[in-house]
Amino acid sequence: MRNLDTLFNKPLWKFLLVGGLGTIINLAIFFVFSDILHLNHNLAAVIAFLVAVSNNYILNEKWSFAAERLSSLSFKRYAFYVFGNSISLILNILVLNILLLLRNWRLTTVPQFFGILIAMIVNYVWASKIVFRKIT
Repeated sequence: MRNLDTLFNKPLWKFLLVGGLGTIINLAIFFVFSDILHLNHNLAAVIAFLVAVSNNYILNEKWSFAAERLSSLSFKRYAFYVFGNSISLILNILVLNILLLLRNWRLTTVPQFFGILIAMIVNYVWASKIVFRKIT
C-alpha cells in the first residue's frame, strides 16, 4: 500500500488528475458554446481553453508541483504557463479543424476531445520541465 501512496504522490499523477479535471471543464464549456449555442467552434475552443487553463494553473501550482515550489501563486508563472499552453491550444485547434474537415461530426465536442488529448502531452512537458521546475 505504501508503494501505491508513493506512486500517486508523484507530480505526473497529480498533473494527470488536474489535466483530467481541466479536460472535463474544457469539454463542458466547449459543448455549451459550440454544440448548444452554436458559437464558432474555434472561438468556443479558445473560451474553454481560457477557463480550463486558469483552473489548471491554480491546481498545479497549489497541489501537483507544490513540493517543488517555495512560493505561492505568481502572475509571472501564470503568464508563462498560459503561453506554453497556448502552443497546445494551437495544436488542439489544428487537430479539431482537421477532424471537422475529414468528417461531419454530430457533436463538435468529439474532435475537441481528440485535440485535447494530443495537446496534453505537450502541456506536461512544458509544465514539468519549464514552468514548475524544481528551484535549486
